[in-house]
Amino acid sequence: MLFFGAAPVAAQQRFDVAVIYDGSEDRLAGQRRTYVDELLALTENEFDVRIQAYRGEWTQESIEAAFTAAYENPEIDMVLVTGFIASQLGTQRREYPKPTFLPLILDPGLLMKPPTDGKSGIPNLSYLLIYSNFGDDLDSIAELVDVDKVALMLDVELFESIPQLRESANAICAERGIELVPITHDGVDHALADRVPEGTDAVFVSGLPRMPKGAFLSFVEAINERGLASYSFVGTEDVEAGLLMTSSETRDLERQARLNALNMQAVMLGERPEDQTVLATARKQYTINMETARKLGVSPSFDILGVATLLNERPAVTGDQYGLVEIARLAIRQNRDLASQAFATEAGAKDITSARADLLPQLDLSTSYNTRKKSPVVESGLFAERSTDAALGLQQVIYADPLAANLVIQKQLQASREASLSEFRLDIVQAATTAYYTVLNANSQLGVQVNNLAVTRRNLELARDRVELGTSSSSDVYRWEAEEARAQIRVIDARTAVDQAWNQLNRLLNQPLEQRLPLKEAMRGDPFVISLEEWNTLVTSPADYAKFAEFAVARGISQAPEITQIDAQLAAKERELTSRKRETWLPQFSVGGQLSSNLNQSGAGAGPSAGQDLEDWSVGVQATLPLFSGGSRRADISRASLEVMQLRALRASAAEKVEERIRLQLHAAFADYPRIDLSIKAANAARRNYELVADAYARGAVTIIELLDAQDASLTADASAADSLYRFLTTIMALQRAAGGFDFLLPPGEREALATVLRDNLRRHMQ
Repeated sequence: MLFFGAAPVAAQQRFDVAVIYDGSEDRLAGQRRTYVDELLALTENEFDVRIQAYRGEWTQESIEAAFTAAYENPEIDMVLVTGFIASQLGTQRREYPKPTFLPLILDPGLLMKPPTDGKSGIPNLSYLLIYSNFGDDLDSIAELVDVDKVALMLDVELFESIPQLRESANAICAERGIELVPITHDGVDHALADRVPEGTDAVFVSGLPRMPKGAFLSFVEAINERGLASYSFVGTEDVEAGLLMTSSETRDLERQARLNALNMQAVMLGERPEDQTVLATARKQYTINMETARKLGVSPSFDILGVATLLNERPAVTGDQYGLVEIARLAIRQNRDLASQAFATEAGAKDITSARADLLPQLDLSTSYNTRKKSPVVESGLFAERSTDAALGLQQVIYADPLAANLVIQKQLQASREASLSEFRLDIVQAATTAYYTVLNANSQLGVQVNNLAVTRRNLELARDRVELGTSSSSDVYRWEAEEARAQIRVIDARTAVDQAWNQLNRLLNQPLEQRLPLKEAMRGDPFVISLEEWNTLVTSPADYAKFAEFAVARGISQAPEITQIDAQLAAKERELTSRKRETWLPQFSVGGQLSSNLNQSGAGAGPSAGQDLEDWSVGVQATLPLFSGGSRRADISRASLEVMQLRALRASAAEKVEERIRLQLHAAFADYPRIDLSIKAANAARRNYELVADAYARGAVTIIELLDAQDASLTADASAADSLYRFLTTIMALQRAAGGFDFLLPPGEREALATVLRDNLRRHMQ
């Protein structure tokens, strides 16, 4: 016998409670402890409750002996049975010498009389039902897989000592044409999966309390390897361990323990055990392990997915995690639009080669073959009837300002194209990192909505309990059912938002659109060259922030690719204007030469007089100055001059726009940064308020409208808290894009140099 309990409180009535367990080493001991914890918590300010543990040895005889010892102990005032087998055995008793509480009853048909008016009607007995219908569970798993043969895993003592449960299960299966194969666990042989016969379609798993946790995990893995669908009677923790589905949830256990504690409290206050309400508190709320479903090749229908709680909804992703830097670099390497722009820029570089070629020597070779009719000049020997000649020519520009200007212009235009590529690269990095934060935010928002759905379902169950207890009307249930439907819609919308965000991110990264990369969680300080803690010490006033703004604007204007493009275009246009002006007075000079040779002559007239085998050469220098072009040169000069003025105005405008964008994002960041902590504070306060209102609603102290308002406020605050971090980081991406460079992509040396410059700039201002 083990003694433990709460410390005695002066002037409080004492109650000694015997707690009967099936045995030691219970895999579900944590669940059993919940019943004791709820009782002690509920009564701590009213009674001095002492707990004495009575443990069986996993046999009917030892458990019966524990009952007898508890009843015969004169110190014991009440008996609480938390052992699962003990609870079913407790239903077989014909009398209860002391107030007895059985909160884990599977079937009221096991009792000597059915409940009357929602009460046990059996002297000194209070019980709660924890299960509704085995047939419903068979029907549920049949919606996922075809079921003709089912293996039922249960403790051998439960199987042998309560034959009525076995007979009931057989009858339910027979009604559906399903073969039931019981497989019992004796606490020693844990390899139950090896005993599942071939042809089995599904495995139903009861508590198996004597199976150690490690052995249970091995058992789950084994049945999954065999491709067997599985159903747990215990609840979500078994599904988290790898079983396929369940209809029980942790909150069912908590609610059951709380109701049992209330019944025991009522008896301590003088009421009779047999007058306490009997409730089947478990509700059908399915939980499905989607990772297990994928292993088994099971695809739940949309109807089931819409109402079930889904664990491991998305496939687990492994490998190196991608954070802010990795996402940005991957986008730079693989984005298709950026690659296309890079090819266009590379092609533009060939214009420089073409412009340079016009200034280099031009060497050409030509050959000709001529045939003439026999005219007098041919017959006289001046020309050969047939002649083959070759010529080699060389041309070299000595000075031509239009050609020299074109080379400079093409270099500047290429610089503009490269700046345009840099601008496009910045846009892609901003789009990819923003999409990365959008995915993380969408996942957070999905978590908020899933939690809200769970909260709504808890309130729905509470409303149903209140209706059954007669403390509320059905209107509350209908209202919560409507809220549950709306919460489900929001979950569906949130899941869609996650998928859409992933599609966008994958497109920017040139990944398969349905792929899921392992992503790192975002941190506030990821994009910065100095820590936020150091920032907070350097920027403590609006004047400090204004100084930083000036630094950011100056840096942005100096490196913004939008301005670099215009500067290059302006330089090209100014060189064109200079060339246009020079055309009016500066000639173009070139030198050229040619070597020609007669290769062959034949027919009439062939011979020396016709130049047979003659070689000739010539060299000349040419200067060209156009004197009159109808006014086109003056028009070209005027147009170029106006285009220069246009580009200068455009450059000034671009600088203003860069400054405007930087300052706009600085203002946004200034607002977004404190919003992170404030929204978290608001969410915590809204959550605490909701908990208070929910507790008051459970006691009937407030209306459903007040609880709905509190839940909506908590939902909105949670969503805002989840959104605030990513909103701030997205703003920082926009700020760094406006400033023309992403600091987190700089090499370590450049990052530290920039950090040093920033520190020095801010410290000078502070001094």
